[in-house]
Amino acid sequence: MERTGGPIVEEVAEPAPSPVLRGTLDRIDYVDAYRAELPGSCTADIDQLVTTSFRSSPGWIGGLVKLRNRIAGPLGLKAASGSPALGKGEHFAPGQRFGLFRVIARDEVEVVFGEDDCHLDFRLSFAKGIQADAPTTATLTVLTGVHFRRPSGRAYFGLVKPFHRRIVPSMLRATTLAL
Repeated sequence: MERTGGPIVEEVAEPAPSPVLRGTLDRIDYVDAYRAELPGSCTADIDQLVTTSFRSSPGWIGGLVKLRNRIAGPLGLKAASGSPALGKGEHFAPGQRFGLFRVIARDEVEVVFGEDDCHLDFRLSFAKGIQADAPTTATLTVLTGVHFRRPSGRAYFGLVKPFHRRIVPSMLRATTLAL
């Protein structure tokens, strides 16, 4: 990771979905991942990191979600409703719904959110890890996996992908600043 001022966030060159995420999709047609170096003093567990990510997202992301919701309804797509938040000591559990997504799977260091729709299946994995070249440095990686069910899913994701590729790194930067 290269330091250029502010939090360090990088796109993962060849992202490999974890066994937790891989077990939630029959096939993965698209994958990307971004990783942020966490502050040295960070002792947050994965549940605290995910909650911080959603609570500290830049305001413009909320504006895009509201715009998406206005467009999604008439098109028959699911709309988001609220943000994930946990109380102290609580944990995300499979089946819980948070905004547009529900918790699909989890383990001690990863929470996988997602939704299955008629046009595509979408997964968003938050995973806490250790940087390979700096074993004392904790990281948070957000990996996206998508299975296209129909050509309309590929077309829809083609429209949202440029936004997605700005949203995830921005969320990670905001998260690291909020810790």
